[in-house]
Amino acid sequence: MFVVLSRIFILSFGLALAAPVFAADALPSPESMVISNALPERVESALTLLDAQRTDVPRFAFDRQTYKKGAKTEIKQFDPSRAQAERWSVSFPSIEEDPKKHAKLIKKYAGWDGNSDTALMIPDLRKRMAGGARFLREAEGAEIYEFDIADDYFLEGGGRKAEISEHVKGEIAINIHGNTIRWIRYYAPEHFKPISIVKLKFYEIIQYVAPAWEGGPLVRVYETSKVQGNAPFTRINVDEIMINDNIVPAG
Repeated sequence: MFVVLSRIFILSFGLALAAPVFAADALPSPESMVISNALPERVESALTLLDAQRTDVPRFAFDRQTYKKGAKTEIKQFDPSRAQAERWSVSFPSIEEDPKKHAKLIKKYAGWDGNSDTALMIPDLRKRMAGGARFLREAEGAEIYEFDIADDYFLEGGGRKAEISEHVKGEIAINIHGNTIRWIRYYAPEHFKPISIVKLKFYEIIQYVAPAWEGGPLVRVYETSKVQGNAPFTRINVDEIMINDNIVPAG
């Protein structure tokens, strides 16, 4: 999804958000269920609902729009009922508008793993929040909690990989009515170096979530990514939006 460090690094959360391999984590283990007893009541209620929504989910199709610095860069469609190499189709840029870029994108997405629908699902937050959650504030009908990231959280790309969970924090907004998750935010409170030659001054991902369909699983429907920093001979300035909509069970 998002290319970082002037196309050197790609954003990921342990399961590589940037690529189509953001597969849903396994359902919570008994051990993580025990750990979750320490979570605030509203957070626990939200995760219990999330767990129920993650059970027996069918494959699903959806559309995706991508914007970079406010400009529309891609519109594509995913359908898991097709052969793996054909599951992504690109409607913008079209073959008539930009045949070279269209062909390049088709080739790129043909190499993805074919699991982009499961990648939209919210991962195992019990594992991610194993260290607990702390109430921050109430805003616009939601309670916001902060948490340390207890599982793997990586920046990777260009043949390098850096584990950065010690630098990144999490926040989660839970609706007061219904105890449903509204958004999840990942951010770095301070400057940090994922590797010695790269310094990130700003790092923030916000994932707005909603049911894929009535009674369906929670998925990422709108996601913003902002990263700023410096690398050798280049400045890093990522400002991207991903929108996923028209989500329907496949077949």
